[in-house]
Amino acid sequence: MKVAPESTSLTAGSGVLSRTAHTGILLLSSSLHVLYINPEGRAQLYDFILQPPPSAYLPPAIRAFCQELFATLPTTPTPKDWEHLHRSHVAMVPAGPILLRAFGVPAPLHDGDGQLLLLIEPAQATYQPVRSSPAPTHQIHLTPREESVTRYLLKGFTNKEIAGKLRLSEHTVKDHLKRVMKKTQATTRTAVLSHLLNHPELITRLTTTSPPVLDQEIHELAV
Repeated sequence: MKVAPESTSLTAGSGVLSRTAHTGILLLSSSLHVLYINPEGRAQLYDFILQPPPSAYLPPAIRAFCQELFATLPTTPTPKDWEHLHRSHVAMVPAGPILLRAFGVPAPLHDGDGQLLLLIEPAQATYQPVRSSPAPTHQIHLTPREESVTRYLLKGFTNKEIAGKLRLSEHTVKDHLKRVMKKTQATTRTAVLSHLLNHPELITRLTTTSPPVLDQEIHELAV
């Protein structure tokens, strides 16, 4: 992982961003070179690779997340395409759930190119304001179809994107999410994530196990 000097690219904005407590900040080029990383970011990367950062490469979980996000861009993206590029994703590391938030930034001197601003922080701390009540004691039991939809929800996919992945209508995806919301006693997608974090066994299974192959998912969802 090639790391450029910390003054690169963020310039005036870096001072504001660097004051965000416990939030790792990385600025990545479109080829996934690290242009900027703050001390908190180096510490967060340690949780992924379990060895002193910097490493030779980005952790596979982060690299795969960024590549998946870049794949949603058109072949010749415009600055607006980069501005609309954003997604969140919950990843499991030995230290606990980690929230990744990515935002596209148009490159000012290179038309069509851009950069990715990546924020890394403990998921519990991020969602703490949402949880005003004690952690629930009841278990959440999701059906295979609900787990398939929730797995993509944890990756930050929209309803439309989930529908495309599972070859379902958006209406069907919404129905599945409504049942997940009822089971998690949540009323929003963000609240669902917050409540799931109170059930580490479930979220670990959803984020660390390989998703079923498409045909298997379709068979499960067709029931």
